Amino acid sequence: MENTSEPKKRKADSTKYKRKIIKKSRVEGTPYTNYRNKQIPLKVVRLPCSCKQKCFDKFTEEERLQIFNRFYSFQTKDEQYLFLQAVDFIHSKQKMSNTFSCRQYSSLQHKAAACSSGRK
Repeated sequence: MENTSEPKKRKADSTKYKRKIIKKSRVEGTPYTNYRNKQIPLKVVRLPCSCKQKCFDKFTEEERLQIFNRFYSFQTKDEQYLFLQAVDFIHSKQKMSNTFSCRQYSSLQHKAAACSSGRK
């Protein structure tokens, strides 16, 4: 008697897919190799910024480390986005210099808008 039954196929393990591994590593902040075989290093807390708003005075190193660890402890990108939405961002106002007259300033805005939309 011949055994004509087909061999059993393995079940696909979606946790071993390259795309899923990269996505998970990006969310966790761990080092990984991206799609172009470029090595992406481990995410670390950077040095304090040197902006005018003195951000480094508002948080201690320990608080910065806690925020960093909490952000990368989330399991999905959506949870990280929700965490960032709960943070209040302060947008500083930019002062206009008095070097341009009103007409010059409006024409500069028009040129900038035209350049950004692709028109010349």
